[in-house]
Amino acid sequence: MGKGCIVIGAAMLDIVMEIDRIPKSGTDVYAKGQSMMVGGCAYNVADILKHCLHQSELECMQISFAKN
Repeated sequence: MGKGCIVIGAAMLDIVMEIDRIPKSGTDVYAKGQSMMVGGCAYNVADILKHCLHQSELECMQISFAKN
């Protein structure tokens, strides 16, 4: 078994909204559609390592802060 790499850090779910134009200050625009993409610093590093044929593992931990 060769050497591997453990990537520890954030993996996020991004919601990407498709719009026709950037709204001017004080105005609104409606989205034509949306998609979801996985991202975050640790996920991006693990994905790059995978494409470079390195064995890697992504370790994620959920941390949340509740407002009282």
